[in-house]
Amino acid sequence: MVIHEFVHKLDMLNGAADGFPPQHERSHARAWSEVFTAAYADFQAHPKPGLNRYGATAPAEFLAVLSEVFFENPGLLNGIYPEVYEALSLFFKQDPIKRGRYPPCRLPILSR
Repeated sequence: MVIHEFVHKLDMLNGAADGFPPQHERSHARAWSEVFTAAYADFQAHPKPGLNRYGATAPAEFLAVLSEVFFENPGLLNGIYPEVYEALSLFFKQDPIKRGRYPPCRLPILSR
């Protein structure tokens, strides 16, 4: 939930929450638009197991839902929409898959 709402705030940095947040580099903006528009249309027509159907209600929700998956289950997102995974990796300036596997929980495990 926190990731979802935070991404809406990032999305609104250039105006309304519309699924097209400001990009770090101009060259990423066109690719972002093409990748997310195609993936959103595909998701509306063909829901994917493991992705919250709420993402099909609006581009802003699609971005927020897929951002949750990007951080919580990056392999799933990369398997379904690799171009979206790459775009989010550039946007968030990180690659969760390279960091390793996450435990199946929402709270971090503290070392003892």
